[in-house]
Amino acid sequence: MAFLPALAGPAMVGFFVLSGFVMYFHYGKYSIADYHSEPKGYKFFFVNRALRLYPLWILVLFLDLILWARSSYSIQDYASAFPFFVTLTQSWIYMPLENFSLIYSLGIGSSLGWSISVEWFFYCIFPLLAFIVSKFNSVRVLSFSIFSIALLYFFSSWFIIGQAFDEQSTAYSLIKKDSNLVFLSSWQDSFGRWLVYFNPYLWSFCFVLGVFTAKYFLLTLSLKSNLLKVKIAKYFGYFLLVLCLINSEVYTFFEPLRIFRFGAVYVIPIILILVANCKISLKHKTPVKFRFLLTAGDSSYALYLFHFPILMILKDWHDPVLAASDLGALYEILRFITVLCVVHLFATAINNYVDIPIRKKLKEYLA
Repeated sequence: MAFLPALAGPAMVGFFVLSGFVMYFHYGKYSIADYHSEPKGYKFFFVNRALRLYPLWILVLFLDLILWARSSYSIQDYASAFPFFVTLTQSWIYMPLENFSLIYSLGIGSSLGWSISVEWFFYCIFPLLAFIVSKFNSVRVLSFSIFSIALLYFFSSWFIIGQAFDEQSTAYSLIKKDSNLVFLSSWQDSFGRWLVYFNPYLWSFCFVLGVFTAKYFLLTLSLKSNLLKVKIAKYFGYFLLVLCLINSEVYTFFEPLRIFRFGAVYVIPIILILVANCKISLKHKTPVKFRFLLTAGDSSYALYLFHFPILMILKDWHDPVLAASDLGALYEILRFITVLCVVHLFATAINNYVDIPIRKKLKEYLA
């Protein structure tokens, strides 16, 4: 299962691109002037998004503070970090606390919230971005814009990641401790890592591209599509995606491109796959038939927030003797499937019996 970490790069890029795509697809028709007046305007957009994120997020913070909070932290450190986590702004700035950065300052579960924080940043910029994109009504201009933004993302990533991996800037941010300047002790908590992995301003390129792609898709809905060309674009996108993964994780054709395994090279393949699949789906009207996938989609937020803590709890469930035997491969596969089922069942239970009832009560109260 060593290949799974390699999928993190395209998965995050795909998630943020899809986020922009879906958001504009549903809310792009509303103008900023509709913020209060429309029943599905941006005021309700923010309320619904907050209701979607906060119930489980508060639960994660509560569990982290009780179960996984680092005992070496003082009350002053918690007091400094907690407002950022409550307001979902912990990824917006880089701030070291003692020997850990802000992202990792509360515990295992809340550290995963960096992407939720990035998503919250997208919600804040979306109304203005949607207003700007709504002015683009030419397919050619949109195509050129998507290509230009992707190119800008590529070179911005090249520069920023190059700076982050530079020996002078990675090492490790200076902080004050006992009136002396010291260095953070690990790459994970460094400014360079925040710049590469958690920085919402760099990830915004993916979100913006998703919004532009949704506008392009909506404009081309009325145009007759050649299904053969759409399928060619789809499989070409898959080919490019696999090529990028091979280049960055297995064998590097061009050494500098290794630094993009978590970023820009995946954008164009993902956009091609997304648009092509949407067009094919509309043409054939193909539904998802597997109940497992449907429930996983419904509980995906809980799945994301709780999968890592559960994996940490289950990591010691391991028989080294059996793993080293002739049945070792079968044992590891069965162990992996079992862990997946436990995570899936737990996330489904949290979604059905905690998240949905709480959101329903809150919506009734606000109504």
